[in-house]
Amino acid sequence: METLSRTGDRNVSRKCDRASGSSRSRESSAMIGDRMDTDVLAGMEAGMQTFLVLTGLTRPEQVEDFPYRPSKIVDSIADLVDRI
Repeated sequence: METLSRTGDRNVSRKCDRASGSSRSRESSAMIGDRMDTDVLAGMEAGMQTFLVLTGLTRPEQVEDFPYRPSKIVDSIADLVDRI
């Protein structure tokens, strides 16, 4: 995986679209976030792998409330270091 991206605002979908159109391809980029309704959704809409980190707003028991799933759920961003 070439690039892992993280953003915390509501314009994540637009930023993902711009990023995926650059020299980084969707296959080698990923969205890492702590919210299912913004970070994970935007990453999925941009065709990226998505990683939900459980150090933020979305709790593990809330994941089932959404009709979509991240590629992977991890406890901390530290769990992704070996993927970079």
